[in-house]
Amino acid sequence: MTTTTTRPVPFRSNNDVVGGILSIPFRIVFAVAGAALRVAGGVLSAVLPASITRRVRALPPVTIGGEIDDPVVAAAAFIADFNDKYVRDDDDDAGASSAPAFLPCSHADALREAKRAIKFLFVYLHAPEHEDTDEFCVKTLCDARVVAFLEEHALAWGGDVTTSDAFRLAGVAGVRPSAYPYVALLQNAEGASGPELVMACEGAIDPVGLLEVMTTAIAEQGDVVEAARARRTERDEARDIRAEQDAAFLASLEADAKRERDAAAAREAEDVARRTREAEEAAADAARLEEERKETERLATLARRREAKARTLVAEVAADDENACVVAVKLPNGTRRERAFSSSHAVSDVFDFVDTLEEVDGMEYSLVSNYPRRVFQRAADGGVTLLDGGLHPRAMLMYRSDD
Repeated sequence: MTTTTTRPVPFRSNNDVVGGILSIPFRIVFAVAGAALRVAGGVLSAVLPASITRRVRALPPVTIGGEIDDPVVAAAAFIADFNDKYVRDDDDDAGASSAPAFLPCSHADALREAKRAIKFLFVYLHAPEHEDTDEFCVKTLCDARVVAFLEEHALAWGGDVTTSDAFRLAGVAGVRPSAYPYVALLQNAEGASGPELVMACEGAIDPVGLLEVMTTAIAEQGDVVEAARARRTERDEARDIRAEQDAAFLASLEADAKRERDAAAAREAEDVARRTREAEEAAADAARLEEERKETERLATLARRREAKARTLVAEVAADDENACVVAVKLPNGTRRERAFSSSHAVSDVFDFVDTLEEVDGMEYSLVSNYPRRVFQRAADGGVTLLDGGLHPRAMLMYRSDD
């Protein structure tokens, strides 16, 4: 990979060198003290009250390069301080300005986001005490052309080197600035072992120079980026195709399952209907058979009664006998049957005569006279003589079924 690096003459005063050398013993002491506090805290937590132990543990740890702080909080604080100090609003005499859209997260998360978006990560390491820092931030980083370029081509992350996250990034191989202000373009390509330095500018540089360096670096890496995007697109398309195929397969399975459920439901409904129909038919057959049995039994009973009554029926008297009583019976089918009885015969003898007739198919019936109207019943009126019943010498009786 080609790395574009500009190295203007770094700002390094004698005081910085001497101060750095003299600070080494103090940093070592702070590190040892921090380790001792952690060990002591572990020992004392077993014997000290819980409230005191919690306060000891709340003390910030110490490490070479500054306090260990929350990278997200540090990033948000850097962005707020940067915007407050270097971004001009509309009321400013020099006119409004803007700043790069620094990501409010750790540099590791920023690298992951750049990898996900297939973009370069523009990194700015902020040295607040450096004499060129303020002018570089105002005139270069907040230049509208630089801000627009970064918005189009890269994600941006900035950090104060006095905080642990930015300090760690400054110590990463390939970064390790030798002068400030420091900006770089990092590429966190898929499949790579880690982020790679594409471009770095160490020391103050004007907007035009920074844009030229970044444009050249991005152009040199264009094929790599396009290849990564092509691979991502190919992967996304393959994933979408697989997702569509999986969805189609699942839809097919669901359709098959639904068809099977519908078929099973139809079969079950058909079985229920068949069983219901068979049960109804069986019940109807049973009812029909029962009716047929009853009818057969009834007809057999009628036949037996007819035969029995024919054997015991009183003899018919001569029609010209002075005591003759001719009784005509009108049957339901419209036919008339008559017989000559003696006036001393009983009404039951007339019922016995009717019982012998083939046209009679009822077990229970009454005989009704119209003039005068009277209803003769077997049980109630069977012992009444025809004379007493007003049926002498001639009478017409109507057959009325009582079944």
